[in-house]
Amino acid sequence: MIAAQQYFIEYGRNMEMSRLVELVPTYIPDYMIAARGSKRDIHGWAKEIGKAFGKAYFSREPTLPQSVRLLQ
Repeated sequence: MIAAQQYFIEYGRNMEMSRLVELVPTYIPDYMIAARGSKRDIHGWAKEIGKAFGKAYFSREPTLPQSVRLLQ
C-alpha cells in the first residue's frame, strides 16, 4: 500500500503499468525483489501495487496528493 500511495503522490490517479514497472525498484527493496524463493519479480510487484492502488480510497475518490500521507 505504501508503494501505491507513493505512486499516487508522484503521478496522480492515472496508473500506467509501464511507468510503474520502471518504478518498482525505487519502491521495493532489492532484497525483496530478488529474494530466494520469491514468486514475485518486478512485474509481479507492479501487479500487486496496481491492485492496492485500485482498492485505495485515493484512486476512487477526489483526493489531493498532499492529503495522502506516508507513514514515516
